Amino acid sequence: MAHYIGERLLFNNLTFDEVVGRDIHRLETFVERFGGQPCRSIAELNSRVDILIIAVKDDEIANCAKQLNGLTAKMIVHCSGTQSIEALGDAFHSRAVVWPIYSLSKFRKSPYTSKVPLAVEWGGDDTYKELLDELLDTLSNEVYYISEKDRSLLHLAAVFSNNYIHHLMVLVEEFCEKNELPFDALKPIIYQTAAQVEKSPLRPLQTGPAIRHDEQTITQHEALLEDEAQLLALYRLFVKSIQTK
Repeated sequence: MAHYIGERLLFNNLTFDEVVGRDIHRLETFVERFGGQPCRSIAELNSRVDILIIAVKDDEIANCAKQLNGLTAKMIVHCSGTQSIEALGDAFHSRAVVWPIYSLSKFRKSPYTSKVPLAVEWGGDDTYKELLDELLDTLSNEVYYISEKDRSLLHLAAVFSNNYIHHLMVLVEEFCEKNELPFDALKPIIYQTAAQVEKSPLRPLQTGPAIRHDEQTITQHEALLEDEAQLLALYRLFVKSIQTK
């Protein structure tokens, strides 16, 4: 998340004031690209700042926020899709959650685009909400103010549509490798399927033997998966879901 914010600030000719990081090499590399004064610890931070952004692992947010209590900031923000806004404590006038509905990973290059949707939860003194809106305008053209419950539900939906779909593709790739089949031959139909999300509602676009109740083909597929217990279980689960919904 920190790299995404950095890319968006850089695109808009802005920079961080200060950046805290425990790994000195990664910290220096980060500020070399995105700017800001490098700090090895929270104790080195300027005591008066506008916005504190916590971009750490979910289970570290509450502890990090507690360590920031001594600072005088207008607002504190975390970037988790699952952690409560209460993880930020109550030491600051204004709090917010800014969660990018996008898969951000150190293994992938952070996107430059402003089209990454942001799910935002606001809490606290409205005096500084304009300050948050200015930051959001810098980050994205798609901002959704939602409740904590809706953010949790949206995160769950994102896990289904991203992480679990990816895992299914991993299984298909491995199935192809095992049977010496060209996975590349499937990529056009995979891209075609992914592109269909632009044509919502999706249910009428469902194709395949399950929606046609083609029991002969389904039985044939199940026979081919006789030695693939995991895929067979998933296949039957999908068939049942498609046919009973």
